Amino acid sequence: MQPTPCILAADIGGTFSRFGWFAIRNGCLECIEHLRLRTADSACFRDMLRHVSTSGPEGDIRLAAFAVAGAVEPGGGVHPPNIPWDMHRDMIAAYFPRHILLNDFQAQAFGCQTPLADHAMSIQPGVPDPDGVLAVLGAGTGLGHCLLVPDGHGGHVAIASEAGHAAFPLYGPHEADYLDFLRAQTGQDYPVGDMIVSGSGLSMLHAFLNGPLLSPAEVARHFHRFPNTLEWFARFYGRACRQYCLNVLPTRGLFISGGLAAKHPEMIAHPAFIAEFLHVMNYRDFLKNIPIVLNRDEDMGLWGAAECARQQLHKEGNS
Repeated sequence: MQPTPCILAADIGGTFSRFGWFAIRNGCLECIEHLRLRTADSACFRDMLRHVSTSGPEGDIRLAAFAVAGAVEPGGGVHPPNIPWDMHRDMIAAYFPRHILLNDFQAQAFGCQTPLADHAMSIQPGVPDPDGVLAVLGAGTGLGHCLLVPDGHGGHVAIASEAGHAAFPLYGPHEADYLDFLRAQTGQDYPVGDMIVSGSGLSMLHAFLNGPLLSPAEVARHFHRFPNTLEWFARFYGRACRQYCLNVLPTRGLFISGGLAAKHPEMIAHPAFIAEFLHVMNYRDFLKNIPIVLNRDEDMGLWGAAECARQQLHKEGNS
């Protein structure tokens, strides 16, 4: 007999939105059914919610957890930078009265506590501190960040960040030329992480180095023909990781997620990534001791949202 779902989890991204109906069996999550939608195919958030509310297996949803790409405001509103419509907690409540609304990279952090994390690819072994902080970073439509911090009671708190919208450092004569190119193309005074280490950033970089403006998928498909694009992007990815690690000191490790590297691990495996990650005047030894792993499972955020809901139900004595 199929178990009855008690959790609906959602990971609403700039390109795809993933949904999963989960049961809890012996304290562990079990995905019963899965649904993936193109985010742009929904005219608005309510349209997407209507679709999902009539999908999936039969059974009562005791708690829904929606992970969304953007900062969740205190009043429950979200204005995603890469989605053409807003979201609000009240919209979810109309379909799922009991719900959690969290940032998409908070979900990635909770995903690190699920079995999916066991299959991550090691980039740098390091020396992990199991009681330390875990940093989560990843490029997709944008550049996401989160921090998983021990709560002092055997659990963890996922601390959201919008560091992808902070200024991104470019230096040296060649990168100065790229900075001029970006200013001319975007009209912005300075680049931010979302502009550099993301799908659109990959396309823009390729256009600067090699001419035509191609989609991120087309650029990645032709890395063998344009090794300079891969090298530069790997360097920028390493820089983004280094900057974040120096800010948050993640002694437990760095977990790299996001669709770009999941589909194209050569971005992280390229020697330019680790060379740039360790390129620092001080604290090189500290950075070398940080374990770095690459998640290649694009359902990590979905499972993380479900794990967040599972932990909440457990606190309430319902699992």
